Amino acid sequence: MTNDKSNLNACWNGMAYEELFVTESLDAIFTKEKIKLDIVLIMVCRCGRMEIEVNDARLTFTAGDLLICTPGMLVGKCLHSHDFEHVAVGLPRKTVNILQRQFFNAEPKWWDKLDYISNNSIIHLTHDQHHTLAMLYDTFKCISNETDNRYSQRIAHNLLQIMIYEFLAWLDHASHVEEVTVKTRISRSDAIFRNFISLLNANPQKSKNLSWYAEQLCISTKHLSTVCRKVSGRTCKTLIDEALKSDILDMLLHTDLAVKEVSARLGFVNPSFFGKYVKEHFGCTPGQIRANEAAGNVSKVGV
Repeated sequence: MTNDKSNLNACWNGMAYEELFVTESLDAIFTKEKIKLDIVLIMVCRCGRMEIEVNDARLTFTAGDLLICTPGMLVGKCLHSHDFEHVAVGLPRKTVNILQRQFFNAEPKWWDKLDYISNNSIIHLTHDQHHTLAMLYDTFKCISNETDNRYSQRIAHNLLQIMIYEFLAWLDHASHVEEVTVKTRISRSDAIFRNFISLLNANPQKSKNLSWYAEQLCISTKHLSTVCRKVSGRTCKTLIDEALKSDILDMLLHTDLAVKEVSARLGFVNPSFFGKYVKEHFGCTPGQIRANEAAGNVSKVGV
């Protein structure tokens, strides 16, 4: 959030993980004034009714509805019925970026579905879809209460992935997704940014040199830097580092490759340089990352 960030983040309680926040309190989300989101906000209405201002539109949110608000949206005051019940999940940009890379290659219509979500803040769920989402949320809630479970954060992230896979599958049956793709003309900046992200996800040996990406896109480094800041609010270096860090964790935690081989596959000059990069960005060595994972200390390795 912007000026009201403290109000939102201070109230994410009960089921708060390092990068994933869940609340059932409206006070944790809305203030008296409009606020500009810097997280992805996902709400599900369990019963009752609510009216909410999103950008310049006033939306009606009823039982079985899914509300998705993305970073940059203005969310305003709301009115709700006395029987209104909901659950809400907040995903910081860092988590969203990691998830985007995980699902990018698995979802051929990734950009189409993002366009659809951007143009449809409220999505109506079927009875079965609402039941599935409620079941997954209740499971998440049970796991969150297991304070002696050293794998609780890992399980929470896996449950989140399941929810997203379910949601992407539901969008396959939304005929409007393809219609939005046809009707929506994306800007030149958006097209360049999407191609840049595609390069990041398609290339396991990520170049840390911005000029390489600019050459592939046939534009200047200055133009690429401007586009990234305009579309995402972040620098190219930040996006490259985030993608590289995600790949590092994936290979260290989910393969048995030697550190030397991980270093080579990710395009580092030598294991020594790789070790320095990991130490700088994670605060520990590649070996310590694996040791922390084995001990269940996932929060210490940036997961």
